[in-house]
Amino acid sequence: FIHATDIVADLGLADFGYREVWLDPIWMYLHEDDDLSLAFWRDPRRTAAEIEPFSRDDARAYLNLARTLDALISLGAPLLMAHPTRPGRTALTAAARAVIQHRRDVRNVVTLLMSSCVEAIDERFRHPVVRGALGSLCSAFGPVIADGSSIVLLALGWYLRYGVSRPIGGTQAFPDALAAACEKLGGTIRCGSPVEEVVVSGGRATGVRLAGGEVLHAGTAVLATCDPRTALLSLLPPGSLAPSLESRAGRIPTLASNLATVRVDVALSGRLSLGRFERRRGDRVDLRLPGVYMGTLENAIAAETAAASGRLPEVTNLYAAIPTGPDPSQAPAGQDTLWLYAHPMPLRPHQPWETLRVQAGEHAVARAAQFIDGIGEFEIGRAVDSPPDMARRFRVSGGSLWHVDLSLFRLGPLRPARGLSGYRTPVEGFYLGSGGSHPTPGMSGLPGRLAGAEILRNRSAPARRPV
Repeated sequence: FIHATDIVADLGLADFGYREVWLDPIWMYLHEDDDLSLAFWRDPRRTAAEIEPFSRDDARAYLNLARTLDALISLGAPLLMAHPTRPGRTALTAAARAVIQHRRDVRNVVTLLMSSCVEAIDERFRHPVVRGALGSLCSAFGPVIADGSSIVLLALGWYLRYGVSRPIGGTQAFPDALAAACEKLGGTIRCGSPVEEVVVSGGRATGVRLAGGEVLHAGTAVLATCDPRTALLSLLPPGSLAPSLESRAGRIPTLASNLATVRVDVALSGRLSLGRFERRRGDRVDLRLPGVYMGTLENAIAAETAAASGRLPEVTNLYAAIPTGPDPSQAPAGQDTLWLYAHPMPLRPHQPWETLRVQAGEHAVARAAQFIDGIGEFEIGRAVDSPPDMARRFRVSGGSLWHVDLSLFRLGPLRPARGLSGYRTPVEGFYLGSGGSHPTPGMSGLPGRLAGAEILRNRSAPARRPV
């Protein structure tokens, strides 16, 4: 998502060692039968050409879907890049022009946004490979059955418009470069210093109190990039918000569907292989490079039903990546790492996660081994993160990757909640700037950038009243 912005260039992150490797295909789908696969390329026509041997009708439907998603990006991008309640003349003009340019697609965009993922796929595609690919993608982002859940297909449109890359050195390379840029500009960064409370004096945020009692004073503002529920309900002193806003903050949905994820990192003594899928393709595409989705739409529906009721699904869908594929520097020579993301899993299972963690990790690794050769032979260690593990490690409500659920009714002026969407809170000097704020989670940098702009704009403005 960062590629929709100029943040990397604006902050000169390349000067601090930030490098990327671009991927195309942007991701792959591995089917359970006959070693079939489907590559999703940045050029939709190339993907449609891969779909055509499966189904000509599905190939045409994919091109139509790509056109609808491109229209959605064109219509939404100007507003996604702007303040959610005061987008400004430039953004509104760009959005109006996009409406005129894509006027024939507006109806399809609205119909898509009102649909569930299952409806969007059922209405367009018939072949199990194509249905499985899009179903696996959708289920990685949230529910597939709920009305309006097809908003997650926006991710596919984003990939097609802006491309996909990986940071050289791993994801940590991105915050490392940001930290170096911050320090060059005179900033100071402290790690391992948990914030226990935002200090509020006279209705204004004046600093933060760390674990152990030390207080750091804020000259201009306190910007919270933890999830909004934590910021508003755990860090602000009781009574800081009006009762109505405190009630809304308590209803901010973080995995409200009871659907969560389990993450598994695997270290290996050798190199993994997807050779049987590569041989079936015969086009010399290196499947170790892109991320891969595994599963079916039917699996996603069954797993969602099981997880929502608190049971471990019998079969989960997976998203997997071999980080050492595009970037061998992340492991010793000749060795690999494997990143697995099993979904959906129950947030609140009938049994404690302490007793289910090992079982869920075993299931995810065994499932991946059905597609990726070498896991059983080369595994030398693994780390399994259950939802409570992620909640503790990342200090995020429910362990949610998104901070606030991705849904049509938690975007723009409704993200994270009505009256709390414009970064500035009713507590003067206290701002929200995480992925739970407009426009979206993910590595975009936009919530922080827009929050920073709001801080600068409002340094001398009066506090906003509750809405």
